[in-house]
Amino acid sequence: MTTKSERTQQMFDLVEKAQESHLSKRQFCEQHGIATQTFYYWQKKYHQQKGHASEGFVPLSLNTAKAVSSDFIEITYPNGIILRIEGHPDADFISRLIKA
Repeated sequence: MTTKSERTQQMFDLVEKAQESHLSKRQFCEQHGIATQTFYYWQKKYHQQKGHASEGFVPLSLNTAKAVSSDFIEITYPNGIILRIEGHPDADFISRLIKA
């Protein structure tokens, strides 16, 4: 039987492993036999304890040279996924993608 602190450490180790993985959260959870809801619970606890609690803001940077001369918008997520959107989408659409 594991103690609460051992269980916490096991789950924090999984959260760190997931961050290093190139798998989606769903794929990672399936591989490790845990429910996605359980994973997200422990991910939140991990970030709270490590001082990474999100306040709902995502840092953005704008490359004005690219923005002026390009017909696309590129969003790079913290997990390394890059999303390129051709054309000129509206701000509401971009906002929803950033929050995804």
